[in-house]
Amino acid sequence: MNRLKRFFLLFLIASFVIVGLVFVKQINAVGIAATGTITVVPPAISAIGTITLVPKANLVDGETFDYWGNIFEFDVDGDGVEPGHLLVDVSSAIDAIDVAFVVGTAIENASIGIVVTDNLDGTLDLETVGFGSDQNYEITDTVADEGFIVTGMSGGTDGILDGETVTISFELESPVIFEFDINDNVVESNIQVDISSANTAEDVATALVNTINGAAAPELTAEGPDENSTLTIANGSGNGSLGNVPITTNVGAAGFEVSGMSGGSDTAPPTIDISVPSLSTASSTSSVTYTITYEDAVSVTLASGDITLNTTGTATGTVGFSGTGTSTRTVAISGISGNGTLGITIASGTASNEGGDAPGAGPSTTFTVDNTGPIFVSGALSRVSDTEFSVDIASDVATSTLTNNNDGGFTVTEKGGSATYVVFSTHYGGLSKTYHKIHLVVAITIPSAAKGITATYVAGGNGRVVDNVGNPMATDAVGKSFNAWATAFDPSDPSTVFTVDGGDPESTTLLTATTDVSATTTSSAGDIEVIIPIGTEITKDDNSAFDATAATSTDATNVILGSSLMTAGVTLQGAVQFGISGTTLHFSNPVIVRIPVIVPNGTVLDIRRSPDGGATWTTAGFTASATDTCLNGNGNHPVTTTTIAGGYATIFTCQASDFATYSYSQPSSSYYYGGGGGTLTTITATSTATTTITTTATTTASTTPSLTLQDLLASPYRSTQNSYLSSQSSRDHRFTSS
Repeated sequence: MNRLKRFFLLFLIASFVIVGLVFVKQINAVGIAATGTITVVPPAISAIGTITLVPKANLVDGETFDYWGNIFEFDVDGDGVEPGHLLVDVSSAIDAIDVAFVVGTAIENASIGIVVTDNLDGTLDLETVGFGSDQNYEITDTVADEGFIVTGMSGGTDGILDGETVTISFELESPVIFEFDINDNVVESNIQVDISSANTAEDVATALVNTINGAAAPELTAEGPDENSTLTIANGSGNGSLGNVPITTNVGAAGFEVSGMSGGSDTAPPTIDISVPSLSTASSTSSVTYTITYEDAVSVTLASGDITLNTTGTATGTVGFSGTGTSTRTVAISGISGNGTLGITIASGTASNEGGDAPGAGPSTTFTVDNTGPIFVSGALSRVSDTEFSVDIASDVATSTLTNNNDGGFTVTEKGGSATYVVFSTHYGGLSKTYHKIHLVVAITIPSAAKGITATYVAGGNGRVVDNVGNPMATDAVGKSFNAWATAFDPSDPSTVFTVDGGDPESTTLLTATTDVSATTTSSAGDIEVIIPIGTEITKDDNSAFDATAATSTDATNVILGSSLMTAGVTLQGAVQFGISGTTLHFSNPVIVRIPVIVPNGTVLDIRRSPDGGATWTTAGFTASATDTCLNGNGNHPVTTTTIAGGYATIFTCQASDFATYSYSQPSSSYYYGGGGGTLTTITATSTATTTITTTATTTASTTPSLTLQDLLASPYRSTQNSYLSSQSSRDHRFTSS
C-alpha cells in the first residue's frame, strides 16, 4: 500500500513538471526574441621583412645582422664567430645566391619565430610566425657593402587570432562556442568560424554571420554586418526572457566588442495588418477604405499623422480614419483626383502592450485611380463582317453598360456621309467578352465597300458608355474610320480578284469573286459605283464561255444618245458600261449599283430595266437587298422601286452588263436610270415626290411633281436639256476591289 502511494505521488510530481514545462513553452512561444551585437575587427597580421644578399667577396669576416637580440655573424674565413653569436658560415659560398642559402638556413635553425622564403635570386622573404604589432621589430646590420639591404620586420597588426572564441551561454542549454580558425584546427566541441581567407573586418563579420545562421545552435539567427562591421544576433522568440543570456569573448584585439543578449520578453508587442483596398479601381466619385487590424493591443493611439498616403502619377486624395477600441480602425480615402495609384503606410508605435510598441505596417496594396473616360483608340475601328464592326476602347467598359440595342448613341456612316447604317445592337467583343471592344451590328455594309466606314459616338445618346468606375465616354464627332476594303482591278488580269474557271480568262464559263470587287465611274453628280460581293459567281445567261478580259467600265453617253430611249422629254444624265458589251451576265449574289442623284432622301422611285437596248422595259432581275439570293438572273425578293438614301439610288440586280442614268420629264414625273445585261433601267418617281420644278414643256411652275435627273444632278437646276448635254464633261473610269 505504501509503495502504491509513493508511486502515485511520483506520478503527480512528474505530471506537474511536464505540464509546467509545456505551459512555460506556450507562454514563451509568443514572446519577444532577445538580441545582441558583435562588432568584429580584422584578423591579426604577421610582420614581414626582406634581406638582399651580396657575394662572399663583398663581405668582411665578423660583420653581423641582428633581430630581437639574436646576432647573426658572417664567418668568411672559416675561423668561427664570437661567443653568443649565431654562426653564418659563408666560407664555402661564392655568389649572392650561395650566401642567401646559408643565411636562410641559419635563421630557420635559430628558431626565432621567423619563416624564411628563399627566392633563389639572392633575396630572402621573412614573415613572423606570430601575429600583431608586437612582431614589428627592426632588423639591424653592420655590413659595410651597400648592396646588402635589410627591411623589417614591420606590418604586423593586432586583430583576431587563431583559436580565439565567442561564447553564448544559455540557461537551459550548453554554451555555444564559436572559434575563429585560420589553420583548419579547432576544439572538437567548438563551432568553426573559418577566417583563413579573411582580410577585413567585414570579411570576418560575414563569416561569423554565415556560421551562426548555419550552425545547429538553439534558435540563433544573425543579420548584417553594417558599415561598422557589426552583426546582430537574435535568440528565438520561443525562448522569451530565457534568451537574455551573456555573450563573452576572449578576443584581445581592441575594437572587438560584444553586447547582449537582452530584450527578450515573454509577451510580444501588438501586430498590425492592413487589408486590401475596398476597390481595386476608383474615380473621383469613389471613396476607398482600408481596414487596420490590431492583435494583442492594450491601447491604440492611431492619429492622422501616422498615416502616409502613397501616390504615383497625378493621383491624390484626402485621408481620414474612424473607429474605437483596441481591435480595428477604418482608413478612408476620399476626394480622389488625377490618375495613377494610391495606397497607405502606417507608422510604428500606433498601438502597445506590456511587450512594447507595435511595428509599422505597409506599404499596403494599392488601388488604381482612373478619372479618364473611355475613348476610341488609334486604329479603333475594324471590320468583323459586312454587318459587324468592332470598336476598340482605351479602357474596359462596365459590364452594365451595354443594355440597349444601340448603347451610347453610336452612328455608323459611309465615309463622306453618303450613307448611314442603323446600329441594331451593341455587344462585347469576342467569346471571352473583351470589355475594351464594342461590336456594332448594322445593316449589310457592302454598298460602302468602295468608300469605307466611319463610326462616331454621341455622349448621352441611347444610354451611355462608361468604364468600370463610372467615367463616361465623351462625344467623338470625328470618330474612327475603316478604309475602303478595295484594291485596284485590272480587267486585263481578272485573276487578281476572281477565280477563273478553266484558267483562261479569255474563254471561261465561270468567274468567282475572291473579294468584294468595285467598279467606279465618275458622273457629274458623283461616283457611280458597281459592287460585286465576295463569293459572287458570274456566268453568261446561256452558260457558254465568255471573254472576261473584255469587261469594261466606260462612259456610255454616246451609246444611250443613239438609243430608242431618247424620246421626247428624256434627258440623259450619265451612262456607264459595266461588264461585257452585248453580253448578258448572271450573278449568284445581288450586284449593287449605286447612282448619285439630287433628290430628297426618302423619295420612292420606280425602277425598270431594258433588256434590248430600250425597245422594251421590265422589272425582271431586280431584288430587294444585298442579302437576297439570285437564281438564273432573278432575285428571291423582286422589287419595282427603290428609296433614295444618302443621295444615292441603290439598285440590287441579279443580271447586268450596261448601265445608264437618264431622266424623263413628263406629266407623270418619271425618272430613269439604266441597267441590265445589254439593257437599260428606268426609275420612275411615285406620287410621294412633292418637289415642283418648271420643265421645258411649261412656262410656269407645275403643281405636279416633274423633276428631270438633269435637274436633280446639276446645280443650279437647269431646265434646258440641250445646254446640259452640251456641258457634260468626260468621265473618268476606274475599277477597285477589296
